[in-house]
Amino acid sequence: MDGLNANHQRALLSAFAHVNALLTEAEQLVTGEGSPVPKIVPDLTPVERQVFQDYVARLRGQLTEALKVLGIPVPQPTVRASWAIRTLLSSAEITLEDTQPGRLRGYGPLASEMAPVIERLEADLARTLRRMGAYLAGRSGMDLAGRIARLDATPVDRGLLVTLERIIRERGFIEFRSAVEALLESLESETYEIAVFGRVSSGKSSLLNTVLGMTVLPVGVTPVTAVPTRVRYGDRPRAVIQFAERPEEIVEIEYLATFVSEAGNPQNRKAVSRAVVEVPSPVLHAGIALVDTPGVSSLALAGARQTYAYLPRCDLGVLVVDGGSSPAREDLEILRLLHDSGIPALVVLSKADLLSPADRSRVQAYLKEQIRSALGLDLPVDLVSAVGETSHLGQEWFAREIAPRCRDGREQAHASARRKLAALREGVVASLRTMLDASHVENEDSDAGALVEALVREAEGALGEARRRCAEITERMPAVGASAVQEAARTVTGLVAESGRPPSAAGASVASVLRSASQQVRSELREQCLSLQDILRTILSRMATAVPAVRVHPGDLAIDLVTQPALDIPRNLDALALNWPRWVAWLPSRLERRILAQIKAQTGADVARAFSSLGVALRSWGQATLARLGEQFAAQAEPLRALVRRQGGGGPPVDIEALRADLRALSEPSPPAGP
Repeated sequence: MDGLNANHQRALLSAFAHVNALLTEAEQLVTGEGSPVPKIVPDLTPVERQVFQDYVARLRGQLTEALKVLGIPVPQPTVRASWAIRTLLSSAEITLEDTQPGRLRGYGPLASEMAPVIERLEADLARTLRRMGAYLAGRSGMDLAGRIARLDATPVDRGLLVTLERIIRERGFIEFRSAVEALLESLESETYEIAVFGRVSSGKSSLLNTVLGMTVLPVGVTPVTAVPTRVRYGDRPRAVIQFAERPEEIVEIEYLATFVSEAGNPQNRKAVSRAVVEVPSPVLHAGIALVDTPGVSSLALAGARQTYAYLPRCDLGVLVVDGGSSPAREDLEILRLLHDSGIPALVVLSKADLLSPADRSRVQAYLKEQIRSALGLDLPVDLVSAVGETSHLGQEWFAREIAPRCRDGREQAHASARRKLAALREGVVASLRTMLDASHVENEDSDAGALVEALVREAEGALGEARRRCAEITERMPAVGASAVQEAARTVTGLVAESGRPPSAAGASVASVLRSASQQVRSELREQCLSLQDILRTILSRMATAVPAVRVHPGDLAIDLVTQPALDIPRNLDALALNWPRWVAWLPSRLERRILAQIKAQTGADVARAFSSLGVALRSWGQATLARLGEQFAAQAEPLRALVRRQGGGGPPVDIEALRADLRALSEPSPPAGP
């Protein structure tokens, strides 16, 4: 409309939007229902509520009409509801952390009996929030059944896929929706995706740049990749950046890092949902995509979540393990998830240039054995490198293991889709059988529900106590390091007293003492985790006694001890040089002080950093181990809780015949599902 400039329009639009927000808040106040902490008294009668809602509808209509009359364009919404909700859930998790007993004590003394109660309730709420977030992270923006119906000829049993989607939807098996979504993406795109996984700075991006024969992906020693980045064939180099909140952008390759790196896009603040890089590399074929995923086990938590959410979508997983370090818990977890999703995996040891020829075979054998003992998988381990005289190893590995699959990418994609469908069917069948077992429980013991809830509270209390103990253990690490240096000085002094001269390998003696001191802390932390494992197994067994018709598996609660961090001995200990006047050797206390001073002067700062770093790593390992135990316990305890609530009248009875019909539908050949 003439007479309104851009500023006028923005002011009016802002005012109308604010009025609409106030109306939304007023609508929530009308009922006051659903809130555990209501702020108002819902004193309107049903008739008054209806009249008020009519007025709100009329007022919103007037606002819409006013905008039309004034000629003020209304911008299209850019923020997805799922993204906004996940942001709110993250804020809710942070708020819940402030309710932990340790922080509440800042408001005054807290009764000892209240701490475990508060911690248990906080853990229960936080777990539900995490599950909500995980569900939204794996949600599909489209109707899965509709997408299946629109598929052209597929290499999988479409009838089985239709049946699985129906059962997952009707039974509320939300944990399987992401697997269905991943399978549909593969079928719709017919792209064979080879994804590279690994820890931060393990060499993933460098390896891909090496095999592509060009520098495409940003590399560095800090967390770099922030979102999964697909690389596929294109006539000219370019990057297509897709966002959750605005239209996609096409940028030159040199600007890729501003969108996919942790430095250019920290915590994915730009809301990049996907990055696709196109390059004219001869190693790429039609229907093939190489995927660089964010590193796990880093401060870039958003990137790690992206990696785990993407993982079931690939067709072949390549795990890159840093050849200069031991395999970590996250490495084995990735292999476990790939195996559980029916996705084949390859393992490569990067940075082979840092290993001597003699060490390479030894490290290869060690990693193979760790994978075999932890997961029961016998996987080949290849050596690769991106620099130096060993850079050819990466290209040779690609030519040997990856290139043949690329040449037959379409059939490889079809075979992968069939494997994913088979794994999905097995998971749904297992869930249906568990429900069928639970449906046979007789509701003869009215105390079963109370007992199960009491046992869950006991488990949460044990988890809380274990978290406190692990925090206390790891917080002592700097003090342990300082004490270990003093003990090392005493040990070297004793060796001098025996031989009358400085030991030829003083550094080795000091390192042995440091390693022993750190091992005591590691053992204490390990025992704490194993103790919790025993407690939770006992509680599960007691639950099985309360609800005998449902099978539980206490032995499934497992701890991955292989990946517990160890002390990184400072390298300058090898060059430790101790000296003193000859007369000092006759005064042990004086000699010990002198040796201690020299150890501190030459390696003290490095030793302090090593113990401090180990404390941080052990704390992270302990928290992750306890969290995994908690999730393993909840996976078996939650169905029991739901069962006893339902048997107590908290939900509709289970239709046993319908369950059996679903199981039969998944075990019998499926009829054709449409054209």
